[in-house]
Order: sequence, then C-alpha cells, then structure tokens
Amino acid sequence: MQDIDVHRMVIECPLCRTINTIPEQQHKVYGVDNECVVCRDKMSELFLPNCGHVCLCYDCASLLERDEMSDDEQNALNIMGSTGFMGTQTGRIYTIVPSGMGCTYYVRRNSRNASFESFFIRGDDWEQYGDELSDFISGYTQVAPI
Repeated sequence: MQDIDVHRMVIECPLCRTINTIPEQQHKVYGVDNECVVCRDKMSELFLPNCGHVCLCYDCASLLERDEMSDDEQNALNIMGSTGFMGTQTGRIYTIVPSGMGCTYYVRRNSRNASFESFFIRGDDWEQYGDELSDFISGYTQVAPI
C-alpha cells in the first residue's frame, strides 16, 4: 500500500462542502474507479475522512487547501467541482453558475488542461458590467453545467 506524503491539510469537499482534515500520512485509495471532480484528468486518490468522499486527486486537493488560494480562485474551483464543468468538453468554453441571492459566476477556460477564470456579477449590479462581461465571454462557447 502506497502512502501519499502530505502535510496535514484542511480541505472543503467540492461535493458536499464539509470541512475535512487529512492526516499527514494517508494511504492512497485503490480500487476507486472515479475521476477527480475538479480536473477530470486524474483518478481520485484521497479519502476525505469527515464526509467519506473519495473525489479528488492529490494535485487538486493541494489547490483546494484552505488559505492558499484567493476567494475567487476557491469559488471557481468549487463551482467546477460541483457542476462537472470540465466534463469532456474541449476548446474555449464557459458556463454560467448561479451563486445565490441573484448573483452569478461566469467560469471559463481556454482548453481542457488550462486553468479556470471566473467573473462574478452581483445580483443588483447587472448593468454596470456591460463591455467587461462581453469581453470576458467573447470567443468562448457556452456549455450547460453537467
């Protein structure tokens, strides 16, 4: 059995939002046939002990570790994980994700392996974004969350 050499991590599960503490030495999970819900490129390999999910590869878990990312980056990754944004779609794509109280995230990527970018719109300020939002999605194809 192979250990994953990680320092103690605190991660919010992208599926259920439960806060999980991953111990310093954790065995890699074998026999799970599901891909990472964030990158969709690697197999899930970390057990999240507080919620019981096995839904992340080590690289994405490292990105999701609390206090290492800006709030916008964290929100974009949470949106991707919860909507299956990557899916099998290729090319320059974006999706629209409601975030409550009339607010919306536009999340895009340039290619399957590219990082994600997000654009947040407050529910009471739609008119103020005009050209900025148009420029953000120009040249991208809208896809529905999976």
